Amino acid sequence: MKASRIVPAAVLAAVALLLLGMYLPGYLRYRSLRADLGRFIELIKKGDPIAAAAYVDDVDYDALVGLIDAYVPRDYFQDLAALNVSSVERQGKEYAVKLVVRFTGKSYSGVGQAKLRWHHTPKGWRFALRTAEVAEGYPEGDFTSLQSFLGGSDLFRSSSPGGY
Repeated sequence: MKASRIVPAAVLAAVALLLLGMYLPGYLRYRSLRADLGRFIELIKKGDPIAAAAYVDDVDYDALVGLIDAYVPRDYFQDLAALNVSSVERQGKEYAVKLVVRFTGKSYSGVGQAKLRWHHTPKGWRFALRTAEVAEGYPEGDFTSLQSFLGGSDLFRSSSPGGY
């Protein structure tokens, strides 16, 4: 074979390997986030918020279970009209995920948003409840911390600060 045929093929292969090495790890991280996020959403949709709480940081697990007990009706999923991911934005090593939820009951309907910051842990992708933000309405709505939205709930003070 002539060198004139081998050199361009070798250069193309080297460039392809370089690009693969640069972009494949980020793509695989994103795909694993989407898989965990999908399981989290499915658990909420089927009415198992306690199982979905396993996707929160360990330090916030008890606080989230307390919030579920205090604010989430057992049959909420029957009025859950939609729960969708509206955006996923990479922010350093974290992903900011916006969820949009729509409830429709016999005498009410509403739309809200949640912004959760997901990070990778040895257990998979988790989010920090302490940094969760919520907003009423969609697409408008001003995001505020979950703690402020709940009127300064002391549930966040019951576990030590930290996270991941």
